Amino acid sequence: MMIQLEMTRLGERFLAVEKSTQAAFDNSQRAIDKADIATEKRFEGVNEFRSALADQASNFVTRNDLTALSEKMEVQIERLRQDLDALAKRADLHQGKEAGAKITWGSVVAIIAAIGTLVGIIVVTGTYLSTH
Repeated sequence: MMIQLEMTRLGERFLAVEKSTQAAFDNSQRAIDKADIATEKRFEGVNEFRSALADQASNFVTRNDLTALSEKMEVQIERLRQDLDALAKRADLHQGKEAGAKITWGSVVAIIAAIGTLVGIIVVTGTYLSTH
């Protein structure tokens, strides 16, 4: 009888340990499932972040594009400098022609005035000499 009683107690203990172990296993499994869900959510956020970075990076200018654009702009700036130099030379020539034309007209007027003065002196001298 004692053996039977001892066997029953051991059986009950075994069942209690088994229930306890099963409860611990179930709790452990729920914790693992929750951790898996949390990890999935975290990785979804990381993947969204990576996707956003990839989209952003695709909109960035590459070094090659920037170098090509810079070279193109340098060519255009040089062309504009040449055009500006040509315009400045034209303006200088125009001002020179204008100044030359003014000098020429001034010289013509001065020569006419000098000739008029000489003619006047000759007339006055001739008149004076013919009357005396």
